[in-house]
Amino acid sequence: MVTADHETGGLSIEKPGRTALLGKVKLSSEALAGKLNPDRTNIAEVLSAHAGVDDLAPSEAEDIKQAKDAVAAIAHLLSDRAGVAWSTTGHTATRVRVFAYGPGAELFTGEMDNTDIPKRIAEVLGIGPFPR
Repeated sequence: MVTADHETGGLSIEKPGRTALLGKVKLSSEALAGKLNPDRTNIAEVLSAHAGVDDLAPSEAEDIKQAKDAVAAIAHLLSDRAGVAWSTTGHTATRVRVFAYGPGAELFTGEMDNTDIPKRIAEVLGIGPFPR
């Protein structure tokens, strides 16, 4: 059984031909920002080594260097280059999918309240009664 506790970001793909960049990104924006030296002069090296960005423009490097929030600036740069946009940086009200395979998979179909998921897992495992 696979699911999520929430959907985040409201992702939209604006330029499908550019999303391949995302496959080259090996670290989160937080981890990339954490690899920057204090004066952020190694931006090009960090993005090349860990995000597949080998052609960082001087203006892009300067934007990250001067940003109050390097994490957000890096995320914005990567999203823009990959042709994706986000409707929010927080949680959305979008329903999340539940996928199941194997014994008991039929219990995880259709819409369900997220609090029913552990109850159904307990049912499949023969654990009961599940606390309310």
